[in-house]
Amino acid sequence: MSDIESIKEKQGLVKVPGVERDSKYRRVAKFLFLIGSKQAALVLQKLDDIQVEKVIAELVTIRSVDKDEALAILDEFSALYEQHKSSMGGFGVAKDILQQAYGDTKAEEILARSVPEIPVKPFAYLKDMATDELALVLQDELPSACAIVVSYLPPKQAAKYLSSISDEEKKKDIVVHLAKMQKLNADIVQALSDALRKKIVAFSLQKTSKLDGKSVLAHILRNSSIQTEKHILDRLSEEDAELAQDILQQMYSFDDILLMSDKDVQHVLTHFSDTDIRFLLFNRSQEIRRKIIVNISRNKALFILDDEKNMEAPRPAEALEVEKRFVETMIQEEQVGRIIIPKDEGEQFV
Repeated sequence: MSDIESIKEKQGLVKVPGVERDSKYRRVAKFLFLIGSKQAALVLQKLDDIQVEKVIAELVTIRSVDKDEALAILDEFSALYEQHKSSMGGFGVAKDILQQAYGDTKAEEILARSVPEIPVKPFAYLKDMATDELALVLQDELPSACAIVVSYLPPKQAAKYLSSISDEEKKKDIVVHLAKMQKLNADIVQALSDALRKKIVAFSLQKTSKLDGKSVLAHILRNSSIQTEKHILDRLSEEDAELAQDILQQMYSFDDILLMSDKDVQHVLTHFSDTDIRFLLFNRSQEIRRKIIVNISRNKALFILDDEKNMEAPRPAEALEVEKRFVETMIQEEQVGRIIIPKDEGEQFV
């Protein structure tokens, strides 16, 4: 008697005391039950004949899996993937499986737990930045904010920056804040770090530092309809193509990757090498890291993540340069209609 026939006989319509209900094959069967027929077929292709028969034997007896158990099973298999790096699935496939099994929201939660986390070190991108450039970035920041940044810089770099400040009053305030500094709220520090990163990229994209009017227009267009945005930029381009391009560059940032569809992110990433992608992942929030990782192939993701662990971190200047190219590529592809960068409805400017 085969395994399938045996279990059918034991577990068909009669509950039999002592029958094991949570064997490894039954857990796999429940997992296949959750992910649907197309994805289950892909998984079964990776099993040998004996494993297939044992799993199918369990699968034919399953009629339902309750909500709590479903989430537990999906968590379990996500964790097993990370532990063993098995040949089943992949980041893209895993995302599809989890979305089909439990919807977009739960899929994101599970991926958040399964994607390897690398601690984000605030202001790491400022390391080795020239003193004059660092002074430009911090010139409009409050002394308290500057003190936070200085506390994360290498001692020599911090000393050079403080020495470069011509405003003695501001220098004194920074030093006082630094001396009185106690334990900092991690969320506040990270928010400041993210804001400065955006500021640096904006500086590198724009061709002049006198962009107040352009910035206002960029913010207005960012909150306008696509039709209005295109009409104004087209007209402006007829008069001054360089000005129109400057405004366009200010309208978008690397964080817009979170608003883009997976298909469009995949398209943009095809323009970047494995090394470039490793640079894009450098010191990013887990949300952005997940967005990138789930939109590249499994093999590429594993290679890059292993590379990230085993090699030295990229030079901050190199990482920022790749970020700049990514934003420029986003803009170019959106302008020719190959991708769409959605508007952030929650973003409002006065």
